[in-house]
Amino acid sequence: MRHVIYYLLVFTFLFSCKKENGNLSSSPTLVEKQDSKTIFSKTLAIALEKEPELRSFIKTEALKQFDLDNDVLYQMVKDEKISSNQTFYQLFVKYSNSKQELDSAINDLPTLTIMIPELPDFTPQDWKTNSEIPLVAISPKNKNFKSIDLYNSKEK
Repeated sequence: MRHVIYYLLVFTFLFSCKKENGNLSSSPTLVEKQDSKTIFSKTLAIALEKEPELRSFIKTEALKQFDLDNDVLYQMVKDEKISSNQTFYQLFVKYSNSKQELDSAINDLPTLTIMIPELPDFTPQDWKTNSEIPLVAISPKNKNFKSIDLYNSKEK
């Protein structure tokens, strides 16, 4: 009798599971992520040139070193007020070619991080946000890279 109950229990579990035929949301591919980074970076390059307050805000946030590096996690600051009661996102989206395309890119990159590097002639602490407009680099597709894409406000 015990075996019969055991088999019935296993049989019930096997047939109680259903195969779902709906579209499962898949994570973006490597190419889609790289395209999303490019869209975000080009928009950031334009916004950095046009908005000194945005440069100052990014510098201030980077110096907080939330992760012990000079990084700004986009999701943490997107709703922060920068100027004239505009949030980071509101100020930023003004410079995108397409709001939908930018929103899609941001959604593809939930851990989107803006890093302010320390270079021989540049440190985040010494960044003169009123006069220095940085280029925006995109992290390479893989670790065996030969070059890094850089963008200015003209998307070049």
